[in-house]
Amino acid sequence: MDAHRVQHRLRRGIITAAALGDRFGRRRIFSIGLALFTVASAACALAPNASELIAARTVQGLGGAIVLPLSLTILTTAFPAERRGMIVGIYGGLAGLAVAMGPIVGGAVTQGIDWHWIFWINVPIGAVALPLAMRLLPDSYGARERLDLPGVTLLTGGVVAIVWALVRADQSGWASAEIVSCLVSGAVLLLTFAAWEQRVSEPMVPLRLFRSRAFAVATPRPS
Repeated sequence: MDAHRVQHRLRRGIITAAALGDRFGRRRIFSIGLALFTVASAACALAPNASELIAARTVQGLGGAIVLPLSLTILTTAFPAERRGMIVGIYGGLAGLAVAMGPIVGGAVTQGIDWHWIFWINVPIGAVALPLAMRLLPDSYGARERLDLPGVTLLTGGVVAIVWALVRADQSGWASAEIVSCLVSGAVLLLTFAAWEQRVSEPMVPLRLFRSRAFAVATPRPS
């Protein structure tokens, strides 16, 4: 489904949630992301056509992109250093289990009930989790570094342009003006982003990290 591909890529492309949590409070930004994900899930279930479903899934992906990085940050700051290894291990195990079980549960729900319930399931979970998060999660802040807004704009624009081209290529044709212009624009924006990150004093993605072989190998690639 095109909507799923858009949401999946968007979730990987947005990397500013942690910086916003450092500045404005991780619990607050996490709660905003959770609320956004919950409302967007209801919008997906109620979408009357494919276009509105894709739009709602995009917003849902944005909420997920906020929740995922901050959830691990909140967990690691809530426990003492000697227990963080165990907590990260449990978190990773649950994440792996969710990846493995998600398609199975989703397929069962789709076949046994209706595809709308894939999204409705999230709504009561989010409605319960949101007040619990606001009440029980510890709040924390990080270093108040300046946000790299030009970097965010360049990276987001480049990723969105390329993802749009990949999603629309089968329908419009790889040689169409729409797809070619999106691919070229995305490439230009990403190259400009890389050049900008080398110049800015507080980059969103310090490119020098990729000189470390261990970091480059450990960094996940888009699937």
